[in-house]
Amino acid sequence: MKRDGRKDRALRNGPLVDEIHDQILDDIVRGVLASGSMIHLAELAQRYEVSKTPVREALGQLQRDGIVESLPYKGYLVRAVDLAEFNDIYLMRELLEGKAAELAARHMDADELAELESLRAPDGTSGMSLDYDEYAHRFHGLIARASRSRRLAEMIEITYTDVRRLQYSGIGHPVAEASNREHDAIVGALRDRDPERAARAMVEHIRGLRTRALQ
Repeated sequence: MKRDGRKDRALRNGPLVDEIHDQILDDIVRGVLASGSMIHLAELAQRYEVSKTPVREALGQLQRDGIVESLPYKGYLVRAVDLAEFNDIYLMRELLEGKAAELAARHMDADELAELESLRAPDGTSGMSLDYDEYAHRFHGLIARASRSRRLAEMIEITYTDVRRLQYSGIGHPVAEASNREHDAIVGALRDRDPERAARAMVEHIRGLRTRALQ
């Protein structure tokens, strides 16, 4: 039975829309909905077993984030992310996540730090995997939220979506040993409440990711 997204505005802007948004985004990131392909409201509603209303609102959010493009009378185009955008994406990561790490060194609480310290890259990682994706997304997301800047965290999440799409398309080679070493340097700076060192460690980490992605 389809879940109806038309009952009231609160529902349309509530958990159901968020759930559908995340499902569509996840399918785009993993290439289930391929870059450059057209997607259609009715087909997505059938895929996710919901009415068209929450799908329409979820697609509207994705359009505002630049993930899809609405083409009148045709549907929605999944925006392609390719190597031509690679340098811009990693430049944005340096600027945004470096600042987030700086702010997190000032604002991160003990529980957040303990959670961050508990995270380790999956053993033997030398390429993109679901486990590595979850680990890296969680690590960087924790620091972004600990910055206590909602707008900054949102921008980092949008940029990180493009990073994930690049990695799932084969552009990027995560290496567990390198990630753990660089993440340890970031965590150490956060633990010491050293904003400048935290920002520097994050920027060095992202530059390392960029270098490894081009190998």
